[in-house]
Amino acid sequence: MSKVHQLDVLMSKDFDDAAGAGPWVPLPDVIALGIGPYSRRFQDLRKVYLPMGFDVENRIERGGDGVTRSWYRKVRVGYPQAERPESQSGGTKKARRSPGAWKAHPIVQPKSWEEWDRERNQPKSDPPFELVP
Repeated sequence: MSKVHQLDVLMSKDFDDAAGAGPWVPLPDVIALGIGPYSRRFQDLRKVYLPMGFDVENRIERGGDGVTRSWYRKVRVGYPQAERPESQSGGTKKARRSPGAWKAHPIVQPKSWEEWDRERNQPKSDPPFELVP
């Protein structure tokens, strides 16, 4: 059973079709599944749920004791999307990036405090000034 499937089973447990939402599941129950980085698993689960017309809601509460508590639940946000047939051109095309989007930039070595302070304290020469009529 995949980690996303384990999370789906937990989120779908006691799902109320009439209300369109499941019960709030506390974060410790999610962590108890041992599914690793749970935020990534919720991201994967949202990708699975979206075509089926579901999403995952989260609720965060910061208590007076300074502890942050989180809950998650499965909710209906629409109706299942019909699958579209593949286009005749061989599928969808990826968006193209502009040619300069990922140009390498030279790495600038940071200066030490002493170097920066030395440069700052050096007297600066004023640019030549001449008044031309």
